Amino acid sequence: KTAVLQIDLDCTVLPGSCVADPSIPCTGVPVDPVCPSAVPAPQESRTCHHGMIQVPSGATLDLNGHALIGDPIGLPYSPVNCFGGSCRVNGPGEIRDSSRPGILLYRARLTIRDVSIHDNEAGIVASDRGSVRATNLSISDNLYNGTELTRLVGENVSVTNNGRNGIGAVTLSA
Repeated sequence: KTAVLQIDLDCTVLPGSCVADPSIPCTGVPVDPVCPSAVPAPQESRTCHHGMIQVPSGATLDLNGHALIGDPIGLPYSPVNCFGGSCRVNGPGEIRDSSRPGILLYRARLTIRDVSIHDNEAGIVASDRGSVRATNLSISDNLYNGTELTRLVGENVSVTNNGRNGIGAVTLSA
């Protein structure tokens, strides 16, 4: 399963789906009452997901020299989302200008190479055991953190000029 980007992708408004059950469409608010809980938890887990590109477990997104350009006005989605399992993002290419994290992981392992992530809310954010293996990755000029992860293993990774932490990871390896 490989998706190859053929042009720059600039999205402003996309429909959403429930994190717990992607077959259920949702209205656009991050916590949507039509969504079932993702885990036995309070209402905060009733999440409506709005992603430019969802990379399913086992799949690869090839940026093919193109850019994923997010919104500058606060819509509730990230350019790339990977929920559960493992996914890959290959460059060359860039992920930029999103009011959300450039890449959002949920219980997922991401392998990423030859990508520039910049000028987003954050670079790569993982919730609930998200990890990254990176090669030739540049994360810069994001409003908040460059990364928020459980584990980062990297070679030739540059994280610079982010508003808060550069690399936030429980485990860091080279």
